[in-house]
Amino acid sequence: GWTIRTRPVGSSTETTRFTFAAGTTLSGGNAMVVFGGSNANFNPNDPVFGCAQVVKATTSAGLSLTNSGLTILIRDGAGNLITQFSYGGSTGLDGNNGQSLTRSPDIVGAFVQHNSAAGANGRLFSPGLKTDGTPFGNCAGHLITVSISPLAATVNVGETTQFAAQAFDEYGRAIKGVSISFTSDNITAATIDSVSTNPITVVTAASVGGHNPGTSHIRASATNGTTTANSAQSALTVDGPSLSVNDVSLNEGNAGTTIFTFILSLNQPAPKGGVTFNIATQDGTASAAGNDYQVRSLTGQTIPTGQQTYAFDVAVNGDLKIETNENFFVNVTNVNGASVSRGQGVGTILNDDIPTLSVSDVTAKEGDRGSVLFTFTVNSTLPAPEGGIIFDIATRDNTATVAGGDYVAQTLTGQAIPAGQQSYTFSVTVNGDTLVEPDESFFVNISNVSGGSVSRGQGVGAILNDDAAKLVISQLYGGGGNSGAAYKNDFVEIFNRDNTTVDFAVTNYSLQNASSTSNFGSTGSANKLDLTSGRIGPHQYFLVQLAGGTSGADLPTPDATGNISMAATSGKIALVNGTTALALVTCPTDSNIADFVGYGSPNCFEGPGPTAAPGNTNADFRKAGGCSDTDNNAADFFVSAPNPRNLSSPANNCASGTSPNLTINDVTVTEGNSGTTTAVFTVSLSVPAQGTDVTFDIATQDNTATTANNDYVGKSLTNQFIPAGQATFTFAVTINGDTAVEPNETFLVNVTNVSGAIVVDAQGVGTIQNDDLPLLSVDDVSVDEGNTETNSFSIVVRLSVPAQEPVTFDIATQDGTATVAEDDYLPHSLMKQTILAGEQIYRFELTIIGDTNVEANETFFVNVTNVNGAVVQKARGTVTIPNDDFPPVVISEFRTRGPNGPNDEFVEIYNNSDSPINISGWKIKGSNAAGAVATRVTINSSTTLPVRGHFLATNSTSYSGSVAGDQTYTNGLTNDGGIALTTPDDSI
Repeated sequence: GWTIRTRPVGSSTETTRFTFAAGTTLSGGNAMVVFGGSNANFNPNDPVFGCAQVVKATTSAGLSLTNSGLTILIRDGAGNLITQFSYGGSTGLDGNNGQSLTRSPDIVGAFVQHNSAAGANGRLFSPGLKTDGTPFGNCAGHLITVSISPLAATVNVGETTQFAAQAFDEYGRAIKGVSISFTSDNITAATIDSVSTNPITVVTAASVGGHNPGTSHIRASATNGTTTANSAQSALTVDGPSLSVNDVSLNEGNAGTTIFTFILSLNQPAPKGGVTFNIATQDGTASAAGNDYQVRSLTGQTIPTGQQTYAFDVAVNGDLKIETNENFFVNVTNVNGASVSRGQGVGTILNDDIPTLSVSDVTAKEGDRGSVLFTFTVNSTLPAPEGGIIFDIATRDNTATVAGGDYVAQTLTGQAIPAGQQSYTFSVTVNGDTLVEPDESFFVNISNVSGGSVSRGQGVGAILNDDAAKLVISQLYGGGGNSGAAYKNDFVEIFNRDNTTVDFAVTNYSLQNASSTSNFGSTGSANKLDLTSGRIGPHQYFLVQLAGGTSGADLPTPDATGNISMAATSGKIALVNGTTALALVTCPTDSNIADFVGYGSPNCFEGPGPTAAPGNTNADFRKAGGCSDTDNNAADFFVSAPNPRNLSSPANNCASGTSPNLTINDVTVTEGNSGTTTAVFTVSLSVPAQGTDVTFDIATQDNTATTANNDYVGKSLTNQFIPAGQATFTFAVTINGDTAVEPNETFLVNVTNVSGAIVVDAQGVGTIQNDDLPLLSVDDVSVDEGNTETNSFSIVVRLSVPAQEPVTFDIATQDGTATVAEDDYLPHSLMKQTILAGEQIYRFELTIIGDTNVEANETFFVNVTNVNGAVVQKARGTVTIPNDDFPPVVISEFRTRGPNGPNDEFVEIYNNSDSPINISGWKIKGSNAAGAVATRVTINSSTTLPVRGHFLATNSTSYSGSVAGDQTYTNGLTNDGGIALTTPDDSI
């Protein structure tokens, strides 16, 4: 009979929301939930209610709790107040925040929002439970989960480890009165030895023993007689030794027995209890029946605790048979206490009654091209037995390699020296090359021999080098980084004059430097650079970047770098075969000097004199791109602007052939409106000059463009050259910009005094394109349409100034308010129209179609597109067609006052035509003496004025006429103004 009641905030009226059924009791320390929901699937036994008693409101309105706030009251059957609680309003407790309101903590504190209650840990509700989600009172739980720990463990063979398990109910509480057992899924590796339960902690422990290496998964299971729950698996790794048996290979002997001793090994000492196993022989190609060996089998063998090996002897019987090698096996089985990594040993009985093979060596020169055959001989000490001597034979790299192209790999299997014979030949292809390198070698190996033994299974193929290098210093520059220098770094350029290739990693060289009067012999990096990497092919350049500074341009990508600091104008540099320092003298004569250059004013040089002095903007060049080498520095070198070349530069074949053809190209540039533009001409050879330099003079010449008119800047150079091995030279001419509208102009570039090439085209034409274009615009025009027929006229496209070059464009009409579809005009479209040079206008013919329609003024457009030769200022012209048609409608009668006063007025309209006229939306307007105009009547929609008929508008305020108006109005006319009739767009 107790009730749950609610009372609005500020009210004294209570409403009973729920009455407890007769006989309802609530025991101490427990909870009851009154559920107000209308869910048809409501389950009072849902664990979400904990162990609380759950009753449900019976009305469709439930408990009718509102979010805005109420006072909830509990009264006993006599109506006495048991407890009450208010929320919302001034209480500060929000009932609309997605969570319940609860006491904190639980039943003793003040009400708060649930997620801020002590122990809530972010929970939003806990009906029938404490705020932390656990039940009130002594709620009996159900078996739900089983924990096991640890989740992973490792144990050695012969040792035990512990696992612990515990059962829990749905509230995470440990459960008593359940039985917990353990299982192992690999009892070979580990077994459950014992299980015990602590009655106080309710924790069950298992002792698990490791027996053999491997992995076992341990699982705990709990049951209360009706329900069973399983834990996750815990991985137990059992570590222990690994057992293997070796192979034995021995000669059988001619008589008696030979003992083959097989060793069983553990990778670590045997564990407690040792490692036990069985061991026995097994036939392979050797058999006990064939009296090849003596059978042996043992069981229950042991490697004791702490030890690692066991020996097993097998007796092999000797004989005098010539036969193939044979084998038998030793097998280890039933192993306990260790895993088996190799359980079978192979006993190979080597036949020692066979001929012996050896492979010969071969030495020969490689040649420069093509190939040479190196023929190796495999010799047998005895004639081959019946069935022959069978073997595999193959090449193998040594210092000579297949990858390096030194020889062609060859592998043959199943080769034979036939029965009764004693030799076999094997040919290897050796490739000729021009690489300068030491003598090299490769091997020929025989393997897998049957029917014979091997005394020398490897032959050596010695490839004798027959190539010599011809490297020279082709260019040197010592002004790098100096003030006004062309480049930031000094450099030495090396050139390969011959058809050979030099690999510096194989054949080392060095650059060694000394000042004009100093000794060579220094090993410091400022005077010596070892070249131990890189490869220079036939007719190639190799750029060595040396010390430098900050002035000048970067060198092309160098092929080697060093710190030698060369003097700018005078010094000595040597290219040395090898990395040994030269003798400590000013003018060394060491035999390993490949090239020597004295430049400027040194105390030694090749020939009768040094080269001319280079500088910050000049380098010393060996003539003919490096091909000229007469051991005369003065005669072999000349001075010019530096032109460093590297491995990527064109090759220069000193065996020069036909002279190349020389041409110069034409260049077209746009002049610009101000400043300058550069026209770059290229002097080209049909093929790179080989073995010689091409020299010439080059200069500009006026044509229609002149230096006097400031069109370009004149330029003239003498003694220019295209170095041997290269094919182009560039010549830049400065063009001055202006804003003059003028024709295109030209000037010339002439190449003269050419040496080393055949002149095909010695004159280039520089065309200066005028880029100052006239402005193009399309006029607007207005043309009356007329009442019938058509009216033709033209619209003008005009330029701001006469065209210097033809101006082309496309032109076409486009609908506006006048359209082709309504027969206002005829469409017209033309492509690629032209205003010729010297002209200024173009006329585009158009046709409009006359009519008698009363309509507003209309327009259409003429557009120009794809304009070339002019700048578009106005690309659209507008054609206006003024309306020249008016309706035959008149104001036929009106009055502005009558017998009934100023508003006794009307306006009459008359159709003076033979066609009905739609006057919907037309307006009758009136003005006063001051000229102010106002609409008095807007004629209703769907109003048609019949043929020769009238329309009457009357002032409804005081109209006294006997004829009723077709439409009334109230905004009266004045006596001193005017009256007008307009169409809807206010046209009179």
